[in-house]
Amino acid sequence: SGLPEHHAVRYAERFADPASLTGPINWYRAAVRHRATTRRSRVPTTYLWGRHDFALGAAAAHRTKQYVRSDYRFVETDAGHWIPETHAGVVAEEIVRQVRG
Repeated sequence: SGLPEHHAVRYAERFADPASLTGPINWYRAAVRHRATTRRSRVPTTYLWGRHDFALGAAAAHRTKQYVRSDYRFVETDAGHWIPETHAGVVAEEIVRQVRG
């Protein structure tokens, strides 16, 4: 599912200044630069994935586990790409579950 209009407007305002895009663009640059890396996260991880995500398919989402060398949990939700914005309650529940162990 798409991003609600009020969130889209907020993002458009937030990133109106080209300099504000440095962080987000660097995230994608790093992803491309290090995609063949052998580094693995050692942090316990919960991966929240929306089965309607237009940007990340199921195969890629499931393969993320190979980059984690710690406790890993995959949670599939009935959401799209914008899970924190559209399903904040689910995100909060999963954060609490991860922290409490």
